[in-house]
Amino acid sequence: SAAAINLGLVLKQIGRISDAEKYFQISYNIDRSLKDTAGMAIGLHNLAGVYHLRGEYQKALDYFYQSGQFEQIAGNEHGLAQSWIDNGIVYSDMKQYDRGNAYFLKALHYFEKSDDQRNYASTLLNLGDNERIKGRFDEARQYISKAMGVCKKNVFTNELIQAYLHYSNLLLDQNQADSADYYLFQAMNMCVETGNDLMACDAMKQRGSMLAKQGKYKESTQFLLNAFEFAANMQYSSVLQEIALQLSDNYAAMNQFSDALKYQKIATE
Repeated sequence: SAAAINLGLVLKQIGRISDAEKYFQISYNIDRSLKDTAGMAIGLHNLAGVYHLRGEYQKALDYFYQSGQFEQIAGNEHGLAQSWIDNGIVYSDMKQYDRGNAYFLKALHYFEKSDDQRNYASTLLNLGDNERIKGRFDEARQYISKAMGVCKKNVFTNELIQAYLHYSNLLLDQNQADSADYYLFQAMNMCVETGNDLMACDAMKQRGSMLAKQGKYKESTQFLLNAFEFAANMQYSSVLQEIALQLSDNYAAMNQFSDALKYQKIATE
């Protein structure tokens, strides 16, 4: 079971989502046959992560909830707190930001108390991005800056990439395009260095969206096409739709209407 989970985690990291799901399911089936509630909690958590990436939000929430229940049965308070982060992320992706923040604040309190710096940083980042989306920029800056400091101190590479991406978004929202570009390229360089296709996809999508907002549709489209290829290979459906819609808008702005229609149909499908 542990070997299957580790294989699944590596495959997910490199974007082979369907293969990752297969190994997560193998692990869960083994633990269920053994009535191992702790193992079942981990298996359900990993499967929920796959459904989340595919944009199957309600299914992801159901699996994260079941995972949390098994963590409680197993007496694993730490695992339960991790499920709060995951629930918060899914609700935030569903644009239910206040509900997402309620889960994040519960998790933040636990991880600060237990001195889990990695999960503490992740929770700060999620809170910060939600505050940015709600237009509360001062609060967003406080959360993201604090997370960035924790990540640098502890050399949390993936979390630092995410911090740079969130901070870049915040700066862009505050019309500080040059500074936003700096942090975005920092994140993209780190993605290349670590082979993190998932975050590279997010970084390129963000860069494409930034350029589109500036009216630089040709440059934007190049980034978005690269992001689209990554997302398609990973079956990253929720992001794939966003990219396709932006590509459709870009092509329409450049009077390339057949391509605009093509990506509109992809987004609809």
